Amino acid sequence: MLVFFLILCNFDKIFAAAGWATTTVNYLYPMTAMFISFIPLKINADRQKVHPIIYFLMPIVLLAVNAEIFCLVTLLVSFGDCLRSLWRKEHNNYYCWILLSMSIASVTFIITSPAFSSQYNKCELAYFPLYSQISLVQKLAMAVVNMFNYIAIVNYKVFLMGTLLNFFIVYKTDRNFWYKIIAFIPFFVVFLCSCKEILLKLLHYFDFNILYVYVQDSFAAFGGVSVKDPHYTLMNFIILSVVCLVLFCYLLSFHIIKKYFRKTNWVYIILSLGFISYLIMVKSPTIYASWIRPAILVYVAIAISETLTFSHYYGQMLYKKSKDYSLIILIALFVILSIHSLCSQFVTEFRRAQQMFDSGESRVMVLNGLHLNKLVIGDKI
Repeated sequence: MLVFFLILCNFDKIFAAAGWATTTVNYLYPMTAMFISFIPLKINADRQKVHPIIYFLMPIVLLAVNAEIFCLVTLLVSFGDCLRSLWRKEHNNYYCWILLSMSIASVTFIITSPAFSSQYNKCELAYFPLYSQISLVQKLAMAVVNMFNYIAIVNYKVFLMGTLLNFFIVYKTDRNFWYKIIAFIPFFVVFLCSCKEILLKLLHYFDFNILYVYVQDSFAAFGGVSVKDPHYTLMNFIILSVVCLVLFCYLLSFHIIKKYFRKTNWVYIILSLGFISYLIMVKSPTIYASWIRPAILVYVAIAISETLTFSHYYGQMLYKKSKDYSLIILIALFVILSIHSLCSQFVTEFRRAQQMFDSGESRVMVLNGLHLNKLVIGDKI
């Protein structure tokens, strides 16, 4: 199920925004290194002895803490593990302290580096000239709306299936009508957002011009306020309220499932780290220069949380030997969407490569597994 959720994250849309080479080096490699660096923490949490060879992972940790987003997440996770070690009086747990020290050193280096302030000024001038004049509260509000725009409209599949899964479990396991409504609200809103293009085409086809303009403006408001005039309008406040309601109901649905799923606290921790990894970037206008890429850990956090929830529910169904055909239909839907997502990614990359070859600007030659970019000048390479 985790594989299906990760496929639905549609990393093609995330990575292709700035080119696969750049995003792979700056996002995929550090994220992979970060998860590898968490393995010894999990071993310590299970009260198992960490093999000394684990300390050879330090070069990988350096790659993880070299990127701002993953460095901050590593800092939070290592700090929490240090507190856990102090609480359990684990005096031999040196790894978490080394990881915390490296994270603090990296954060200090990033903040005090002259390049950090230079990048801030360049991004502010290029993408959001009035960013420094906005209060921190408004920056957070804008970041929340933009994050929701990325996970519910721009790249919606993983969040849509996550809300559907929560609603399915609550509907099947709880008889309380209001609990079902709470779990249904996130799925309904995200489903409407995912049908944005279809809804606009239907309104335009039936000549509902006033409603068409209103709906179009409403979806445009999910993209945040104007960079030229960042003051909040009534529409912006309404959108912010809807986003907060959806996210609150989404998190509350895990609490409703809690009596059937004991690992809900881990789900909240994982989701919190995912949301914080994006919201903590509000101090810099780079969050808007990077578009959807800073939200990569939000997608991964939703995928992991929903996988944990589904695996526990499915395990209970197997234990009770319950034949739930609706669950089989849900799994089939995951498989179909995953195949569709893979096919659409393949078609997109194929068309992009075809356009690159047809344009005559560059050709990619694959020789012994090495990609060599060469400029095309006239008819000569």
